[in-house]
Amino acid sequence: MATSWIAGFVSHPIGARIVYYPTLLYGIMRQSENRHWYDRIDDRVLLGALPLHKVAKEIIDKENVGGVITLNENYETRFLCPSQKQWSVMNVRNLRLPTTDFNNAPTMDQINQGLDFINEMDSQSKSVYVHCKAGRSRSSVVVLCYVMSRYGHDVQDAIDFVKTKRPHIVLGSEHMKRLHQFYNVYK
Repeated sequence: MATSWIAGFVSHPIGARIVYYPTLLYGIMRQSENRHWYDRIDDRVLLGALPLHKVAKEIIDKENVGGVITLNENYETRFLCPSQKQWSVMNVRNLRLPTTDFNNAPTMDQINQGLDFINEMDSQSKSVYVHCKAGRSRSSVVVLCYVMSRYGHDVQDAIDFVKTKRPHIVLGSEHMKRLHQFYNVYK
């Protein structure tokens, strides 16, 4: 019973705000040789955690990133990441698809906007960095839908494929519902 109460609390917008910084710090401390800040999924897409200012420069210089999809709410990126104006100065387009953290998934409309954005950046020969706070759940949903649409995978095959690149993705019940919804609409 306590576990379901906690899960409900943190997936509520207020609960997500309260636990944001402690869980961000935990994620930073967990970074290791086997748990990267970001990982390249294929020639078009990278999946990762918050593009902190130092990381933003790195992904532009090393990974040919021309677009960033942000699944964070504004308060999550306000002080730690480039603003839309700063991205623009760096010649990077930023698509914001705000989604509350924890067991909340982007909407079908947000997923479709993300896929259109990835395709547009690909036509410009640029990679897209898709992120949320830790690059494990919200952003994984968009990337998994991209993998299903590009490679024709079903949900489990897409998860297995992405886990070969970023093994620490975590999908809750709402993430799985959205993935199956996407698959059933677009198969």
